[in-house]
Amino acid sequence: LAPILPIPLGMYNYVYGVTNVPYLDFAGGIFLGSLKPYLLDSYLGYFGKTVVDGTAASATEDVVLLVALGASVLIGVFASQLAGETWESVQEEVE
Repeated sequence: LAPILPIPLGMYNYVYGVTNVPYLDFAGGIFLGSLKPYLLDSYLGYFGKTVVDGTAASATEDVVLLVALGASVLIGVFASQLAGETWESVQEEVE
């Protein structure tokens, strides 16, 4: 649900602090949600460095990059669908 809330990212911690979200669920969600961008950003940085340095990338590195990008897109699509369904169920409960 967090991707569709119109608040800055830093405010999520405060919002979840005043809700009934259990601590382990919150910590697990933050941890898992943070892995994807950190891993993808670090790998893209490594890939960019090899391009700038002119070192040849192996076919294995290209496959890993494509798989990482594909997984990132799939996770993003799944998370967006889940957030949309959750938001709709919240709206139904409110009405």
